[in-house]
Amino acid sequence: MAKVRMRDIVVLLPGITGSVLQKDGKDIWAISGQSVWKALTSLGSSTEIRRVFSAIEKALVQPQKRWPQFWPIMASKWSWDQEMSTQGKRLLTAMIENVPQQSEAIGWLIGLFLKLLAAAQSTLALAPLLLSAIGNLPKIKRKLSPQWLVEFIGDVPPTRLSKLAKYTSHTDDGVRQGALALWGGLVGSILDEHYSLRYVNASKASRWQKLRSLRFDWRIGLSLIGDVDVTQKRQGITLLTLSDFPITDSTRRTDLLAVMTNAQETDELEAWARLLRQIPISQTRKAVWQEVLESVLAQPRKYSSTILSAALERYATLAGEEDSHILGDETALGLPVVVGEGVKR
Repeated sequence: MAKVRMRDIVVLLPGITGSVLQKDGKDIWAISGQSVWKALTSLGSSTEIRRVFSAIEKALVQPQKRWPQFWPIMASKWSWDQEMSTQGKRLLTAMIENVPQQSEAIGWLIGLFLKLLAAAQSTLALAPLLLSAIGNLPKIKRKLSPQWLVEFIGDVPPTRLSKLAKYTSHTDDGVRQGALALWGGLVGSILDEHYSLRYVNASKASRWQKLRSLRFDWRIGLSLIGDVDVTQKRQGITLLTLSDFPITDSTRRTDLLAVMTNAQETDELEAWARLLRQIPISQTRKAVWQEVLESVLAQPRKYSSTILSAALERYATLAGEEDSHILGDETALGLPVVVGEGVKR
């Protein structure tokens, strides 16, 4: 059969599933149509993004079965101007006051906030309202999926992120719970080693390191790890991972290890393992952390294999195999053998 040259181009837009807003059985806004296409092809020009903002403002007051998939729009680079900024803040306020119940909409709400925060510090004034709205959601809806949201915080200046992080210790419970839910998810993605491999060029790698330099109040994390709720525990462990935990304080150290010993849930165990692998350790605290890791490894019956494996990896990094007097006991611990590059066992 002879080949025929195609004169058309077929474009597939991931996540765009067609019209989703209807009234009386009729489409009132087709998100997969011109608004999205123009926004994508114009790389987020202020004119096209303003049109999308207007469409969303109308969608907020219309009945809907499912929230539109805005990811392609959110992923584009936006060109800000004063009118777009004003409209964006107005839209954000409207969404906060009438939070859509769909999880997709909540993610887009947070994404819009981060976009605005990257553009202007004045956006921080809306943080308490946003976090309170998140904190007042049912717990099941606070479980955010921030894998793509975390990319946007790389555009936010570190000073603004630090101010946003302080809301994890806010006096208002709703604001604090919202901040814990937000940062618990975002920090998890920041620490995700597989996810960070996407940042391959120098500029993005630099941004990623800045995110990892964030520090949270260790007292907040410590207060959460003893909670009966596993989600709260995981949030606490995650925040401790990016903290200057006072490991030299024997009381605090004992508290930390006691909770780690009792960990059973998979999510909690994985969070503890990540903490042991990635918590920042200064030179002045290195010796104490080595002693703590030795203590953990010396009691294999008290800790899960997940925690033991992570402790062994970090100990190998801190002490070095040749200087270690315990690294030959992996088999006794029931763990995989840890070897250095070019070393075979």
